[in-house]
Amino acid sequence: MKTSVAAALFVALATQVSAVAEWGQCGGIGYNGSKTCDSGLTCYYQNDWYSQCKKTTGAATTPAPTTPAGTTSVPQSTSPATGGSCPSSGGNTASSSGTSNGYYYSWWTDGAGQASYTNCAGGTYGLTWSGNNGNLVGGKGWNPGTATRVINYSGTYTPNGNSYLAIYGWTRSPLIEYYVVESYGSYNPSSAASKKGTVTCNGASYDILQTTRTQQPSIDGTQTFQQFWSVRNPKKNPGGAISGTVDVGCHFTAWSNAGMKLGTSHNYQIVATEGYFSSGSSVITVS
Repeated sequence: MKTSVAAALFVALATQVSAVAEWGQCGGIGYNGSKTCDSGLTCYYQNDWYSQCKKTTGAATTPAPTTPAGTTSVPQSTSPATGGSCPSSGGNTASSSGTSNGYYYSWWTDGAGQASYTNCAGGTYGLTWSGNNGNLVGGKGWNPGTATRVINYSGTYTPNGNSYLAIYGWTRSPLIEYYVVESYGSYNPSSAASKKGTVTCNGASYDILQTTRTQQPSIDGTQTFQQFWSVRNPKKNPGGAISGTVDVGCHFTAWSNAGMKLGTSHNYQIVATEGYFSSGSSVITVS
């Protein structure tokens, strides 16, 4: 979940300090602390805004810390989202990922602003954020993703400032981070990317773009990798009801034809709402 290239450069140039202990943060957009974990630990990517020091894969791990004071765990509601609603618990929701009502979800916040994320029935999630401060991203989808999925989404999306609504995922072999951006707020998240062409998918035009991330957090720790983008042009109008269909295979084929080859192994694939020093709300159902 990308913000400006300037933000990414800020992370890359940030001053490193002492090594980070297990379960501590070691990377992410806007993070300016140490990216070096204690001996025996590896910096594992959680999402674009948060990476965490954990014991190297294959070694036993100790239980994760409890929810920080002042936050709540992600509410799991089985109530259907009717009329564009998804009951909010209020307050701040602690970062987490896992499964909910048959879908994979990922939620992260740096805690700088007020943010409440809720998993509702089926593929529905709700998110509200305020304070015009900090970073957050959350959504529902699948893990692993696929190269053939046709994703439907509907609900409401009302950003105030820098935000986006996008299909977001990762592949391995090679390691690739990808986005299909359907709508965004005041900032186009691929403004500084290299344009590779255009494609028409599901009746809409998208710009195809590519960027390089050098020694940045990933699902495999700190790595250098490519980002692939399809950005809807023009974007779907934010500020209320929104819906659409994304055939990821159409985008993946267009990327391949432009010389942008995804990996052979898919990691998660979600419909994500992102907020960066902004405010807003979304209730999105994916299927």
